[in-house]
Amino acid sequence: MYGHFKLGLTTRRACDLARVSESVFNSLISIGKADEAAGKTKGRFLEFLVTMRLAQAEFRANHIKDLAANPDWRAKAWLLERIVPDEFGPKERRADEVDRPREGVIVDAVVSDPLHELLDEAKRQGS
Repeated sequence: MYGHFKLGLTTRRACDLARVSESVFNSLISIGKADEAAGKTKGRFLEFLVTMRLAQAEFRANHIKDLAANPDWRAKAWLLERIVPDEFGPKERRADEVDRPREGVIVDAVVSDPLHELLDEAKRQGS
C-alpha cells in the first residue's frame, strides 16, 4: 500500500488495489495510533501507521520538487490542490476544510511485514 499512497491515491483506491476493506485498513491505523498515543516506539501496527504517513509525505515532497523544476507545473499544482486542499488549496477552501475531517488522510516508515500478516494479527487480537 506504501506505493499506492506514494502515488497520491486515496485510502479507498489504495485499499481496492490491495484488496483490503477500508474498515480493516482504518482498524490497523487506529491500532497504530493507539500504540503511538500509549508511547510505544515499536510494533507492527505503529510501523504500518508510520509507513503510510511517510508515503503521503513523499507524495507531497515529490510533487513540490517537480513543481519547482518543471516549467509546465500546472497539472501537478492542480493535483496537489485537489488531493491536499488544506495545504495547497485556495485560502478560502483551506479555511473551510481545516475544521472538517478528511476521509482517507492519515499520515509516516517502511513496513517490513506484509499487510496481510498485520491483518491476521489484528484479527487474532480481536480488533
